[in-house]
Amino acid sequence: MKQQGADVNRLRADIAWQAGYWDDASYALQDVINDEDIKLTRPLTDPQADIILQRALALNLSGDRIGLANMREQYTEAMTQTSKAKLFEVVTRARQSAGLADRETLMSAVSEVDLFKGFLESYKKEAPASN
Repeated sequence: MKQQGADVNRLRADIAWQAGYWDDASYALQDVINDEDIKLTRPLTDPQADIILQRALALNLSGDRIGLANMREQYTEAMTQTSKAKLFEVVTRARQSAGLADRETLMSAVSEVDLFKGFLESYKKEAPASN
């Protein structure tokens, strides 16, 4: 039953992400992060780093500066050990100059983060056919 809840959370996050509902996406992605049971005492896997980056992007695009600051504080150390370190740094950077964290840069990053593609493909294969 737990896996079913995790799948629902991923689907909720993907729907909100694809629709550009950044607040909803950030909340759903927090549920996905919780489902992943990420322990900061272990190195992040690539999919875990992607989820964290995706939530940071959603928080940034929704204008949630407090949530973004909390993400930066909680995950910076773990993210520095991943291939997403520089992008996480840019996305979570405190707003001093709009230069690097402008909306165009963020939207470009959004198009690169396709966290749920594999999940949706496997879901389509496994989902029972409706009659």
